[in-house]
Amino acid sequence: MVLKRTRKSTPAPGRFVTLLSCPGGGVLAEATIARGAVQCDVHELPEGATSAASVKELASVVVAALREHRVRSRDLLMAVPRSKAVLKPLMLPPNTAEDEIAAMVQFQLQGEIPFPPEETVLDFAILRRDAEGVGVLAAAVQSATVDYWKSLAEQAGLSLKRLTLLPSAIQHGLCSTEACEEKTIAVITQLPGEMEIDVISRGTILFSRSVTAAGPAEALATELIRSLRGYAGQHPAETLDDIVLIGDNAETLAAAVGDAFSCAVRIEGQSLDDAMGL
Repeated sequence: MVLKRTRKSTPAPGRFVTLLSCPGGGVLAEATIARGAVQCDVHELPEGATSAASVKELASVVVAALREHRVRSRDLLMAVPRSKAVLKPLMLPPNTAEDEIAAMVQFQLQGEIPFPPEETVLDFAILRRDAEGVGVLAAAVQSATVDYWKSLAEQAGLSLKRLTLLPSAIQHGLCSTEACEEKTIAVITQLPGEMEIDVISRGTILFSRSVTAAGPAEALATELIRSLRGYAGQHPAETLDDIVLIGDNAETLAAAVGDAFSCAVRIEGQSLDDAMGL
C-alpha cells in the first residue's frame, strides 16, 4: 500500500491537455492557464472512447483527436472518476501529530477498501485542524487504475503531470468561481453515462457519490433526491444552502430537487462543455 501526503498546488501558466473518460464516453480539452484564468476548448471524443476501453484503443482515439483539433500541448492533467475511488472523510483526535496521520488513516480504512492492500494507492488531504480534531479526506484507488492512466498517457505521447480525483477537481473548480467558505453547496454534474453528486461544505468535500446515468431523467432525479436525503441524514447540522446543476437533464433535475428541498436551486450549464469547463 502506498501512502503519501497530498499538497495543494496550482498548475503553472501554460497549455495543458485535460482528458475525462466516463462509462458513456470521453471528452478532451486544451486548457490555457494565464493570469489565474483558465480557458478550455472542449472536444467530445468519438463513440467508444469510454473508461471501459483498453489502453491501446483509447490511446489511438486520443492521438487522433489531438491531431484533428491541432492540440499542441503534451502536458496532461487527469481526474480519476468517482466510481473508481473510495472516498471517506475521517476525524482524528485533536492531538494527532503530523507524522502519525498517515498510519492512523491506513488503520481506520482497514476493512473498508474493496481491493487488496498490496493493490491499493492510498492518499489523503488534511481538511482542518481545530479543537474537535483533525479532519482528513482519505482516498483509495486500485493501483491498476493508476497504471491504466499512466499507460494511456505514455501510449498517447503525453506527459502525465497530475492525476487527481474528479470530486477534487469539481471542488477546486467551484471554489475558484464563488465564495464557498461559508456555504454548503451540492454540485450535480452529469457526464456521459455518469452523474456525479458532490457536497462541498466550507470549501471541503463532505459527501461524494457517483450514479450510473443509464436510465431516463426521472429515474436520475429519484436517485439524486435519495442521495441528497442520505447526505442530510449523515450531516443533520450541515444544511444545504445551494444546489447547482451542470450538464444534460439539468432542467428536469432542477425541477425535482426544487420540489424536494427548500434551498436555492440553479442551473450553471446544460452541456458537456459546461461540465468539462468546471
